[in-house]
Amino acid sequence: MTEHLYKSVKALADELGISRTTLYKRAKLNGIELTGNYTSQQIEQLKTVQPKMDNEQKTEHFSEQNEHKDEHFFQSEIQNKNYHLN
Repeated sequence: MTEHLYKSVKALADELGISRTTLYKRAKLNGIELTGNYTSQQIEQLKTVQPKMDNEQKTEHFSEQNEHKDEHFFQSEIQNKNYHLN
């Protein structure tokens, strides 16, 4: 496995021809820590432009997020009620 070493985030961004902001976003989307040491696969992932979500995908994504928030809220409420009953 080939390893690629970079002294800084700026050096990696310059090598990829992208801004540091874009690099940070792509790293976050791909779960890559910007440590200075990268595999060839990680470099390819950082080079790749992420496809934008269409409206249907955005709606589905936000709906899933809201469902998760609702579940968390209701679990918190149940825990609070149980705490106050004891």
